[in-house]
Amino acid sequence: MKVFYNLLGLDIDNTILENMELVSNEYYSNCTYYVLTNSSITFLDRRYVCISFNSIFDTEKIISYCYFLAMLDQDIGCVIHNWDLSDEIKDCGVSLFHLDSDLKEVILKINLNKFGSLEYSDISKAIKVLVLMNETSSISSILDKMGSVSNSLFNQLDEIFISSGIHSNALNRSRKVLDVDLFVKLKNDFFCRKNKVGNEFLTTFFNLIYNVVDNIIVQCGNSNNNTKSIFKSYKSLSNLSLHLAKYKYDKGYSNQCFITLFRVLEFYFTGFLFVTGDLEFRNNHGNKDIYETNGDKVKGFGVLFNRIKSKSILPSNLLKELDSYIILRNCHLYGHGFYLSGPVLNKNFFDLVINIVTLMESNVIFKDNSWSQFSDLNKSLFNFDYKKHFENHLLLFLGGSLNFRPDI
Repeated sequence: MKVFYNLLGLDIDNTILENMELVSNEYYSNCTYYVLTNSSITFLDRRYVCISFNSIFDTEKIISYCYFLAMLDQDIGCVIHNWDLSDEIKDCGVSLFHLDSDLKEVILKINLNKFGSLEYSDISKAIKVLVLMNETSSISSILDKMGSVSNSLFNQLDEIFISSGIHSNALNRSRKVLDVDLFVKLKNDFFCRKNKVGNEFLTTFFNLIYNVVDNIIVQCGNSNNNTKSIFKSYKSLSNLSLHLAKYKYDKGYSNQCFITLFRVLEFYFTGFLFVTGDLEFRNNHGNKDIYETNGDKVKGFGVLFNRIKSKSILPSNLLKELDSYIILRNCHLYGHGFYLSGPVLNKNFFDLVINIVTLMESNVIFKDNSWSQFSDLNKSLFNFDYKKHFENHLLLFLGGSLNFRPDI
């Protein structure tokens, strides 16, 4: 259970803090403590979090924020301890929540959804809708809309990275993606959407998608200049594939996660081998195809992997492990058979892919930080902590700031 110590309006000194610690140990053991003050305090004890407000504050709204914070973590209640200098435990109340089904649904969506953000104009509505338990349908409909858009986005990404109906084989898929036609279509789609919606919350969400897709177009648009830019374009695709695979894993789409992880390596290996001079683009009846420098057309992942093995940049244990996954891929549902992959196998494969990319990043001929830059950008969409963002913006709307416990 959460305990909120209301020290607003008080001059904080060591005596108050020592007494507060005594009260915590005596009455509220094994709780998380939030200290509401007009000043910023850093607690070495990780159980305490300081929430500081400016000198002008609305007590009713701040107490509502306490309720909301507890409800978001799906607590059944919380303690609001209004500090009294004469008797520290005098004015204390335990608040229990009785949530109706609509509010429960909204809180569940906030906890589960990873996409989107809230602007300040939405927060005043959220206080009424969520904290004061009124009119939950408006926020719920926005979350539903965001969920629908998310599904649409990932269906389109699946068409680019997974669907065999668009491209005849993996390397042709790489070539087609570098032509960026599909990403341009995706970008234009969300550019139109973000300019049509009148809701700032959805506009921000569309902007995240737009920025991620636009980065791919920019990187791939420069891919014909030199091998360094070609590698960078393939790394942008590889990194996006990695975050898409993680999303699939988190959502329980095991089979799609498995095959998308191969896309991560496929793109990275391809770009890497352009840098080492093992691959080149050649025109083939008006089409740009990928060839080995010995003149053979590259037709599958196995060719790329054999070239990588010849470079002696990966240890034998990783190569042997990847060989076993290639065997599984060949008889997989998204390969040439009917094999289905599960979450444990995907977790192990995910770790392997990360290890391989990390090692290869340390062995590239030129050093840049593009992989980390792409990760930061893609995380803004795929790993967005919607719940924490909601909490922080609500707090900022109320004129407060959060002082987290230090890492010690």
